Amino acid sequence: RRISEILHCVQNDHDKRREISSEMSFTYTTVKNFFKKHFKGKNPLHIPDSERKKTGEMLMRRFKGLKHIGIDRHYYFQKEEKDRVVCNFFVEEPSERYYSHSRNEFVLLLNEQNELTIRHDIDDALISDIEEIFRFISDCQEEVERHLAMAVRRKKVREFKAQAIIARVKQMAKEDQFDFYTETDTVKLKLYVRLSDHDCIELHIPFSKFQEVLPNVRETVSLIRKLYGKGIHFKFKSLHSYHIGNANWIKHNQ
Repeated sequence: RRISEILHCVQNDHDKRREISSEMSFTYTTVKNFFKKHFKGKNPLHIPDSERKKTGEMLMRRFKGLKHIGIDRHYYFQKEEKDRVVCNFFVEEPSERYYSHSRNEFVLLLNEQNELTIRHDIDDALISDIEEIFRFISDCQEEVERHLAMAVRRKKVREFKAQAIIARVKQMAKEDQFDFYTETDTVKLKLYVRLSDHDCIELHIPFSKFQEVLPNVRETVSLIRKLYGKGIHFKFKSLHSYHIGNANWIKHNQ
């Protein structure tokens, strides 16, 4: 059972998907709560068509240089909306993975009554005062900073766990005489053990379970090396594959 558990980690990416969602600052609920907090809509701000472009230019100047705020115009507008758009901006958040960034787009536009509104995805709200926008942005910036600080803490914990794992594997490698190297991402350490000049085995050790998985690594590596030495090679295949999932499986209880 121990060996099957650690081998299963090679295929297990559920932890990765969970952590991706936990890294996101701007969930749907976060934005919705910020909208409720800042945009009450009691006295909607009316902007004449003649002032729409001028108002947009003024806002873009104020947005420029704000931390975590971008103003490049990648947002797609419906044809009937283009003449009502004041401007758009986005909140940018560095991601812990793949050197990427997540972006949350916000559009400021006039409704049919020429009242200024802010829209995010399917949510919108009426704006009563220009300064409401900047108080909203301030909260967004604080949210990004909070999550960046959490990311730094998570990284330190991962590095500590990775060092502990590598130290343990080094000891095993020296005693059992095998070569290895490691890679890490945000959820796991990948352990590559050389089996020959041409092949290696890749084991995944989740940081969230490393204390229970690590004691089984030695036994697993030893067994895999023995099987490989006897000419038994194997790889994992997903049962979600159409060909494999629909194969005529021979049941053990038949």
